[in-house]
This record gives sequence, C-alpha cells and structure tokens, in this order.
Amino acid sequence: MILSLVSIYRSLPGIINIIFSISMILVAFRFWEEAAWIYRALMLLGIVVFPVLQPAAIYLRSRRIVSRMPEGLEMYIGPEGITISGPNDSNSLAYSELTAVKLVAGMIIIHTKGKQGYALSRQVLGGKAQEVYDLLRRRIPAKG
Repeated sequence: MILSLVSIYRSLPGIINIIFSISMILVAFRFWEEAAWIYRALMLLGIVVFPVLQPAAIYLRSRRIVSRMPEGLEMYIGPEGITISGPNDSNSLAYSELTAVKLVAGMIIIHTKGKQGYALSRQVLGGKAQEVYDLLRRRIPAKG
C-alpha cells in the first residue's frame, strides 16, 4: 500500500501531477477575485484532484488488492530460487528470472522478467531486510 503512495511521485505521472497542481494553484491565485462562484469551484476541484483524490484512489485500490491476497502465503529463498506457496498451490521462481531488487523504506521489492513483482514488508522481514537484500542482489544474474 505504502509503496504505491511513496513511488507515485517518483514517476513521470507523479511529476506531471506536481506540475499540474502548482499550475492550478497559480491560476486560482491569479483569477480568484474576478471569477464567478462556479469557476472558483472548478479551480478548487482542479487543485485537489491530483494531490488529494489520486493518492486516495491509489490507497483504496491497494487495500482491495491486499484484501484479496490469500492467507498463509509463504516465500522460501533457497539455493535454486524463490518458492512462493499458498494453501492451494506453489510457484517457483529461478534467480535467472529476477531483474532487480530494491530496498525502499525498509521494504524489499523484487522485480521479475514477467509482469510480476513481490514486495516484502518490514514486518515480514523481521529486521533482516539488509541481509535478505544482499542475498538477493548477489543472486541476480549480471546484465549483458
């Protein structure tokens, strides 16, 4: 959840959101006095769309995703790769399928060649974030 909120302003849409929000504030400041009430309302709406409503929408979407995750999901990091197992099935991920591992705000983000990724929170890592991060970084195949 927090990952989406943290990384949104590091992306191109996040930068555009910041520029748009600043522009709307400047437009509202410039035309507020002579604007009719309907235009004032539209300016206020334009100001809050990106810094307030969009992060709220991302937060709500993240909550829905987390609520659909199965209980009892486990991840095992072994010598051959990573195994993710749940109550009904199990998937293996070879280290050759990893493309990147990032340590962000005490969380580990694992990127794969497919359109999958895994986020391991501080609670899941139990204070061993740096150790797990270093292990996974060593296992990622060299590019080139």
